[in-house]
Amino acid sequence: IDYVEAYGDYVRLHVGREVHLLRGTLAEMERKLAPAGFARIHRSRLVNFERVREFTADREQDPHVLLKSGVRLAASEVCLRELQSRLDAEH
Repeated sequence: IDYVEAYGDYVRLHVGREVHLLRGTLAEMERKLAPAGFARIHRSRLVNFERVREFTADREQDPHVLLKSGVRLAASEVCLRELQSRLDAEH
């Protein structure tokens, strides 16, 4: 799974070029996938951290995450700051 996004009462799992629709909430998916390295980057989006090439959370650019596949995802500045703090604490 590259990333997961909320879609009404469902979530969309993006796996390469495929998209799978599952019934459930993003919060439920976050609880299940967080131990596997998924992180929230937006109120409606989780990303598999192993698939991330880079993320930008500075004031000069709109916050985003760039995946290794080239997919660019809009992100929340707050979520990316929390993610950076978490990464800094781990290293």
